[in-house]
Amino acid sequence: MINNKLLKTANNDALKKHLNETRSAVAQHLEAGKNLQASMKR
Repeated sequence: MINNKLLKTANNDALKKHLNETRSAVAQHLEAGKNLQASMKR
């Protein structure tokens, strides 16, 4: 959603910067969740 909708329509440099930073945090959080889920399946 961040890549496909929000970044495409953002018309403010500060907002674009914030969305890029948020995208990084969301990606890290998703990876941590996947790792946790994988460790629980063992």
